[in-house]
Amino acid sequence: MTRIEATTTAGTADQKALDDCYVQHAQAVDRFWQVSSPDAVAFAERRAKALLPALHSCLTEHGVDWADDESFSDLLSKGVVGSTGEPADDESGEVVVGSDGSQPQFDCAQEIGYPTWNG
Repeated sequence: MTRIEATTTAGTADQKALDDCYVQHAQAVDRFWQVSSPDAVAFAERRAKALLPALHSCLTEHGVDWADDESFSDLLSKGVVGSTGEPADDESGEVVVGSDGSQPQFDCAQEIGYPTWNG
């Protein structure tokens, strides 16, 4: 594994300079590594395998057509559909979809526990 180390003369007194440096030189690599490292890929595969049956059920329950050969990611993107046209309640904690602030009619990712799965 390659490890890149960097130092700065700004010290901790100039946090803005450190933050700007991180954004300019390391943030993209950091984000890529967080989703592309072997551990992250293995986790995503385990999660997809564990949640696929529940995702199939949720999509079917909500009348969404899906094919057996669709990827988990493609199915997951089908799992947030429409909006009610009602303004979101800011204190509800619900996922907000759409520029008009409306809530989804259904959100299979939330229903199957995708964001909080840690198996």
